[in-house]
Amino acid sequence: MRENSQCSLSAAQVTVTDAAGGTRTLTVPASSGWTRRELANISLAAGTATVTIRVSSGNGYLHADALSLVRTG
Repeated sequence: MRENSQCSLSAAQVTVTDAAGGTRTLTVPASSGWTRRELANISLAAGTATVTIRVSSGNGYLHADALSLVRTG
């Protein structure tokens, strides 16, 4: 994922929930400019995965681009 946040972004998280209900969460700190973020080396149960982005902000914003799940091994 690449992200770009501005102003008073107080908290952001990307959560991946697998088919068995297991979750993995990436905390995204505020930054300026596009920054690559990665939640690496996680195992997911077979089936559908749901990606959720949560943001808490007074007057800031978060742009997310290039989200991907990559199968390895």
